[in-house]
Amino acid sequence: MIPFLLLCRCVSVDDSGRAVEDLRSLLPPADDTARWMDLVRVADGDMLAPALRLALGRKGLDDAMPAPIRGVLHRRYTMNAMLNERIRDEALHVASLCGRTGIAPVILKGGAWLFEASAETIGGRAMRDLDFLLPTASVDAVAEAMLAEGYYPKDETDDDETYTHPALQRPGAVVAVELHHRVGQQRSLLPAEDAWRDVRPLPGQPGLRLLSPTHRVWHNIFHSQVQDQGHAYGLIWPRQLLDLVQVCERHRTDIDWLALDRMMQRQGMGGILRARLLQAEQLMGLPWPLPAAPGPVAKMRLRRAVTQLSAPRAMAGMRLWAALSAPFKAHRMDLLYQCGTRNPLRLAVARMRHVRQVVSRYRGNLLGRIWLKRRYDV
Repeated sequence: MIPFLLLCRCVSVDDSGRAVEDLRSLLPPADDTARWMDLVRVADGDMLAPALRLALGRKGLDDAMPAPIRGVLHRRYTMNAMLNERIRDEALHVASLCGRTGIAPVILKGGAWLFEASAETIGGRAMRDLDFLLPTASVDAVAEAMLAEGYYPKDETDDDETYTHPALQRPGAVVAVELHHRVGQQRSLLPAEDAWRDVRPLPGQPGLRLLSPTHRVWHNIFHSQVQDQGHAYGLIWPRQLLDLVQVCERHRTDIDWLALDRMMQRQGMGGILRARLLQAEQLMGLPWPLPAAPGPVAKMRLRRAVTQLSAPRAMAGMRLWAALSAPFKAHRMDLLYQCGTRNPLRLAVARMRHVRQVVSRYRGNLLGRIWLKRRYDV
């Protein structure tokens, strides 16, 4: 089995006896340390080694691993748990600074996961940064409060202020903080004011809030499949897929799937929703949540993505092309130039305009920036 697909089966949320026994039969022999190390390398490449350790322990498969591999994964998990405790404290500190301006921010993506995990599972997700959603009018005030507390702009940031403030970090912190005033790189699919109307309190943390479960699913799929171009180029982005599966499992009775389906159909994203949910079902064990079964197009897209996995060079090429084309995505052009997303001529004009800006901004470092952005899933 392709190591990537095996990794997905390992971190699957299907812990039934049959699924676990099937997985045991697919794992490398306990004396084949080299093949196990290949699996760990794949997990490291997608920031899933802590999740792999947690999942194999939960499934009772510790005995299937060679002792050296158990040691490697245990160290990965333990270190990540310590980092996540610090990141969680950092999130609370940012929330307290927001509170001084009268705002309880929405914590997004992996940051929300940190507060939903238990003490026993907090090491199961690798983090790169913290993302908060704030009202547009409050972003500058919160950023000023953070700068006054010793935060500084993170070097090499290339985020545009159309949806997030440049990343800030303070000395000694292990991650940077981004203050968003939009839900992703888009302006009209899920307007921030619509998201704010449906935010939920974070239990036990009055200074923080969460997107509604339905909007969290939308944001995850938009981020991985549109913003990070997974749907366009057949890129699975397993860490974000696992995030999606875990949100759906935790909040299965609170997600309005019919409303989400109608919303994404209206936005022209119904096919993206079905293709991503089929990945979640087939690769990570999420029960199919929509009333209608996935259609042939979703199945074809899954086959395409899986086929690419067997050709590492093709996959690397797709990831590089995703990085090259990222600054010119339709929704980003609309965000920057209000050109819409469906008029080819207006999009072409906006893209030519943006080419000039990108070349002018990075000059001799342009290829270096592309290389740094060749891997998404952040």
